[in-house]
Amino acid sequence: MTVPRLLVFALVAVATVTVDGQSARPADIHPESLSRLPPLTRADLDADGQRIWDFLVGVNGTMPKTGPPPVTIYSPKAAEPIQALNQYLRQSIVGPRYFELSALVASREFDQQYEWSGHEPAAQRAGLEQSIIDVVKFNRELSGVPEKDATVIRLGRALFRDHKSEPSSGPGRWSSSAARAPSR
Repeated sequence: MTVPRLLVFALVAVATVTVDGQSARPADIHPESLSRLPPLTRADLDADGQRIWDFLVGVNGTMPKTGPPPVTIYSPKAAEPIQALNQYLRQSIVGPRYFELSALVASREFDQQYEWSGHEPAAQRAGLEQSIIDVVKFNRELSGVPEKDATVIRLGRALFRDHKSEPSSGPGRWSSSAARAPSR
């Protein structure tokens, strides 16, 4: 084995050990759900809970191991409206791209790596450019960001950092077209 290959091997081995050492979970974190709640099965629920389970899993039929559904199913009566709101926002005038951008901004502002790790791939699938994702991820300036994207990021940062929004935070500086859905 040549010296450069040995160096690469050593770096990979050290990095693997370092990452593995940093990823140790607290003892009370379930290895499948990655939360303090072990996964439920459909059989664990009463008839109404099973109906809500079916609503949550949709056509897929499989409860995900992580994310909101396996946690909220612990309270089926709450899980149903939470799922309905989640799906509505994704399919509404907001659309999946801006829903995911908003989720990324909130995840970043609260330093929620767990949320971020679920929403970054979803944002990419929804068509959000990696350059915009990186602006949020690395807390970069908004220069060069399209105005509508910048408005979402600016508003999220203002709400989560300052707990208020000022008219000077948005384009125009909250234009009615960016803030309001069309009437139907």
